[in-house]
Amino acid sequence: LAHLDPLGTLMLLVARFGWGKPVPFNPYNLRNGPQAGMAMVSFAGPLANLFTASLFAILLRLDWIAVSSGGRFIPSPFEVVITVIFINVVLAVFNLLPIAPLDGFKVAVGLLPSRWAYPLSRLEYYGPLILILLILSGSLFQINILSLVLGPIIRVVLSLLLGS
Repeated sequence: LAHLDPLGTLMLLVARFGWGKPVPFNPYNLRNGPQAGMAMVSFAGPLANLFTASLFAILLRLDWIAVSSGGRFIPSPFEVVITVIFINVVLAVFNLLPIAPLDGFKVAVGLLPSRWAYPLSRLEYYGPLILILLILSGSLFQINILSLVLGPIIRVVLSLLLGS
């Protein structure tokens, strides 16, 4: 519930794209120092998505979920598991983009040498605008930049998890 953002949740239902609230923390209280600690905290979200996708993929790899199709309005357990895997992989890969306010931005700023991290951190203010342009690129420019960049990575991760 700490991550629940009312507007972000509503947008998820209406526009199929939403967001959650960041949970505040003091980077100076982290053991590995503020920069590396911030990177580790930020990486936890995408890592949790990959962990969830892996757990559900294990169900399929062990044949604990039969390949089937659901009824007209009710998805089968197989369809639910595939959907959970797909959504979590997409979220993990998308959130690792080094664009503010995504987790990948703080991971990059926290792990890069300061001569690269500082110029990147100065782009934080423009991150939301860059992100919106990337999301809308398919409609605005007739080329979906996010699909071109993230699609191959998502396919590789899915094939590693699902073995196909």
